[in-house]
Amino acid sequence: MRYILRKYGEFNGLKVPTIIRALKDLIPNEIPLEYRNKDIFETDILIVIQNYNRYNIRELVSTVLKLRRKDLGKLIYLPGPFNPYDFPVLFYLGIDILDASFLDIMGEESCIYPTGINNGVNCREWNNRLLDRIMNEIEISLKTFNFRELVEFYSHSSFSQEILRLLDMEYYDEIKEFLDHEPKNLKSSGLESIFRAEFREYRERIMNFKQKANNLLLIPCSAVKPYSMSKSHRVLHSYIGKYLKYIDEVIVTSPLGLVPREIESFYPAAFYDIPVTGYWFEEEKKMLIETAKNYFKDKKYDRVFYILPEGEDAILNIFDEKMGIRGKLNAENSEKLVQILEREIVKKSFDKRKIEILNILNYYYEIVLDNEDIKIVDQGNRELVYVNGIEFAKITRNGPYPMKGLAQYLASNRRKVIEIKESVKSSNIFIPVVAEISDDIRPGDPVIILNNGKIEGYGFAAISKNDLNYIKKGIAVRDFKRL
Repeated sequence: MRYILRKYGEFNGLKVPTIIRALKDLIPNEIPLEYRNKDIFETDILIVIQNYNRYNIRELVSTVLKLRRKDLGKLIYLPGPFNPYDFPVLFYLGIDILDASFLDIMGEESCIYPTGINNGVNCREWNNRLLDRIMNEIEISLKTFNFRELVEFYSHSSFSQEILRLLDMEYYDEIKEFLDHEPKNLKSSGLESIFRAEFREYRERIMNFKQKANNLLLIPCSAVKPYSMSKSHRVLHSYIGKYLKYIDEVIVTSPLGLVPREIESFYPAAFYDIPVTGYWFEEEKKMLIETAKNYFKDKKYDRVFYILPEGEDAILNIFDEKMGIRGKLNAENSEKLVQILEREIVKKSFDKRKIEILNILNYYYEIVLDNEDIKIVDQGNRELVYVNGIEFAKITRNGPYPMKGLAQYLASNRRKVIEIKESVKSSNIFIPVVAEISDDIRPGDPVIILNNGKIEGYGFAAISKNDLNYIKKGIAVRDFKRL
């Protein structure tokens, strides 16, 4: 897991993010007199933000991100009396080091609580235990890929909330560059999640999907993932199975917006969790409508069908004509839908599975192919895809794996490519062996491995190009397999 522009772990001899009790613990000598009145002080490994206005949060966020962009190879220290409950969002912002001076100010009679600061006894011990607990939770959440959830959980103060909202709303393009695509559970705990970078990027990645059939069916999500494994979706398919080849199924959900059926088992569609209450806030409805307008703008359906509960049915406003049931996805409403389909469905021939595979390949590799060039061989739990007679990809529930044709396509276009300095024999490729990483790679992406321009195989990236600039050891590619 990563926070902005920095992978969690040891860096320059420190395990970051961390706290220090005094600057002398980090810098052997005091800051030279001529630097004490400057806004920024730098050493070989450290950037100290000395003068800042903590009440001008927009300026603080801008300053930190500019410094981070300037030098990935240095740690950023933000001194000052910050409440430990604000530590998660400050580390998420990109600060590497904070200090515990706030606890010294509180003393023995001011105890820190989530709701504020109250008078008490033995508060120094209480506050130190609080700080230790929060730092331990930060470390665990970074290791278990739940750091963003922890940030949202602890964003009680307006200070934390403003930082988080500014990052999500105004710095999305920058944050997106440092996302990872490692599958992990994403817990959506509130409205802040709508603007979370992972979900915004997901919505961008589906916008070029092709229409798969001439009839559209909009249905709600389920708690079980993938949705097709849930009781409600299995019941639906038992009723409408004979019509599925004529239907483009799209699932309506928050905070993702829309999930085309063909990518329901991939990240993040199969890895998010939300509280299911049946209520949609106005912000969620707005996100859903905007997503739908962009996704469906170039698609022309003969019929639009739906089973949608209240709130999710806001999406229907973008369609001139639609028919279906407002309510839950269950056996009763599935039977009603069948009756509508029997009267209204338009049966036209689409190469539906071919188009689904094109969409899957576009989702993972941002490539556009002609479905007339594709041949699919069903092998039970996987499908082999041939393009112009060449083995191209292997499609499984976990995603598409490259074969010879896809590897050649990506290598010739320098996309999802890692160049190594020498041939390797192990299943992991380590950072010292890596010569170059293409800009479009994020940790978790399937990538092609080249050695002197020749295809060696494929694997899954553990680092990005930015990581390569300052991380000198560790795994660069895991699960390497030869082609």
